Amino acid sequence: MSDKNERINAIAIDVLNLSRNTLIINLRFMDKAISMLKCQSVPNLKAIAVDGSTIFYDPVLVLKNFSKEKRSLVRQYLHMVLHCVYQHFWVSTSVNQIYWNIACDIAVEYTINDIGYDVFQTEKSQKQKSELDKLNRKVKYMTADMLYKYFMDEMHSEKEIKKYQKLFSEDAHDIWYLHKNWDIQSEKEN
Repeated sequence: MSDKNERINAIAIDVLNLSRNTLIINLRFMDKAISMLKCQSVPNLKAIAVDGSTIFYDPVLVLKNFSKEKRSLVRQYLHMVLHCVYQHFWVSTSVNQIYWNIACDIAVEYTINDIGYDVFQTEKSQKQKSELDKLNRKVKYMTADMLYKYFMDEMHSEKEIKKYQKLFSEDAHDIWYLHKNWDIQSEKEN
């Protein structure tokens, strides 16, 4: 790794640690769940993802997200922690992946909005509220399972699906459907 890449990664780790620490301070009851995740740099991943034990991140993307809106990375970190708490990644490869991904993302974003702490409020979360209210009128319990059932039972246009993805997606879920770990060359980092 070049000196420049090492510096970028070091700053990205600092930003991730800051996000983690912000969560621990604000959600002390979740400190074990928040602290259990290791972080692993994957340059050029162009995403951030979690597999239940590790957050895989693109250092450049982390810094871009942080520079755009500082709270967004705190929210994104909590989003992934909640995927782990709810064990969304333990899923059959036979599910409709598009609907399962959307259902999981909506469920965790609903939870984060329901917590209601200012530290988790972002520009994007403000846009989510009306859609969450509409969905909550149709789906009594906003869990991934109930939302998935709703999406499977109801017809949704491609435009509507893309709207949900844009509003609620915070991380990549591809790793959930793999039978083996990604071939990652980097060392695990804390």
